[in-house]
Amino acid sequence: MTKASKGASVFLALFALPFLGFGLFGFVAFLRQAGQSGRGNNIFGALLSLVFAFIGGGLFVASIWGYFKLKEQAAIEQSHPDSPWLWRQDWAAGRADSLNRNSAIGWWIMAGFCNLVTIPITLASLPRFQETSDPKFLIPAGFGIIGIILLVVAVRATLRRQRFGKTYLELQSLPFTPGGRMRGAIHLRWNTSAEHGIKFRLSCMRKITSGNGNNRSTSQVALWEKEQTVPASTVLPSPFDTVIPVEFAIPSDAYESNHESSNDQILWLLHVEADVPGIDYADSFEVPVFHTASSRAGTDRPHFAGEESFSNTAPAFQSDDSDVAAPAHTKIVISTTPEGHTEFYWPAFRHPSATLFLLAFTIAWTGIVYVLWHSKAPFFFAIFFGFFDLLLIYGVLSSLFGTARVVIGNGKLAWRRSILPARLQEVAFGEIDRILPVTPPQQNAIKNTSYSIRLWTKGKKKVLLADSMGRDESRWIVAQMEALAGLKRDTHIELDSLYVSGAPPQRARGSAAN
Repeated sequence: MTKASKGASVFLALFALPFLGFGLFGFVAFLRQAGQSGRGNNIFGALLSLVFAFIGGGLFVASIWGYFKLKEQAAIEQSHPDSPWLWRQDWAAGRADSLNRNSAIGWWIMAGFCNLVTIPITLASLPRFQETSDPKFLIPAGFGIIGIILLVVAVRATLRRQRFGKTYLELQSLPFTPGGRMRGAIHLRWNTSAEHGIKFRLSCMRKITSGNGNNRSTSQVALWEKEQTVPASTVLPSPFDTVIPVEFAIPSDAYESNHESSNDQILWLLHVEADVPGIDYADSFEVPVFHTASSRAGTDRPHFAGEESFSNTAPAFQSDDSDVAAPAHTKIVISTTPEGHTEFYWPAFRHPSATLFLLAFTIAWTGIVYVLWHSKAPFFFAIFFGFFDLLLIYGVLSSLFGTARVVIGNGKLAWRRSILPARLQEVAFGEIDRILPVTPPQQNAIKNTSYSIRLWTKGKKKVLLADSMGRDESRWIVAQMEALAGLKRDTHIELDSLYVSGAPPQRARGSAAN
């Protein structure tokens, strides 16, 4: 449960005071000198000092506000110790607020702080470039592009908020239980059309934070997910706004929501998106999935096979033997060879927009390496940036010329994946353990755009057959391969993660039983 710590709040406040004090002192001092001399360096110093003052002031306010919020949250949890779905104000009120409700504010804060730093650097570097024509001054000047990008994102988030309003998901029951159904209605402002329908995705995510200090990183692993697309006709008017009904079946052996550890959590997320004229609609909601006394009767918790020696294996409720529909659009060519075998072919340059973006980024990165190599910068920087430049160049070549081919027939699966022509490698059907779509942990739970197809042999050998596909496309191809190779249908998504260790966290037996 949540605990409010006075010591942590006091420490944060004391840590913030030097930033606030020195930032204000530096701002006043540099501003006075700028007024006397009018030099740009003093103006830059004043702006930089103001950034430190904002950081210090924000941390100081957060230390006080955070302490009282944690104290309030602890009181709520103590009053409902066995009903964690009542610990959140929105859940307790029978709704789930949009996870994007404050995204515009966050983007504006990021854009503001970034531009406070990058604009003075850009303004100071451009005159030096004009005077000397030295390209090394273009590198710090280019940092201003970051601030512009963040500003565009902030404006777009604001326009989306104004267009669709303060959205929320009305919960039909509280909580949703494994083996039951998740029913609700999204409330929003809707004055547009969605010719391609509205797409929903319900996901059980494992959120993992690893590392310490500056090396901390957070990734999200999809343990289970289901998708559905509903026609735009399902959008219904209501007295004050518009509603979109949504309904999903929750597996009976599903994991419960779990926030007990900040480093390892189980989240149930509902994502909705619609391709509409102008700014598209995209939203996400966290929904409460918990066992109650009635749902626990005769139901054991899910577990991993061989849980003591856990590997990146999906839990039982992630396995999926249902039919997989063909995607609406695919560039993968399926044909029959003269020998009567089935061939899957992934052509080169099948993602033009992504390839061109990578090419442009690589050209810009190569330019930075060139400037570093011919400048007076330490030699180490040119070597360091040059190493990553080689990786980018390889990625561009793979996207432009890389192909993949899989041929199945005559009791064998043959494959080839390369930039240059190469011989096919083969494996007999009897040696294949499984073929699955693979995806890495997501930094963003909303969308993961890259999926691969991997084959495991019974000798524990792993073979990457193809990559750079969408989720539905990869599952559909795997379903075809499994049928041709006589394998059991199981097109769940395999997790390609170095960060996952141990089974997902579970609430103690009897918890959340009321």
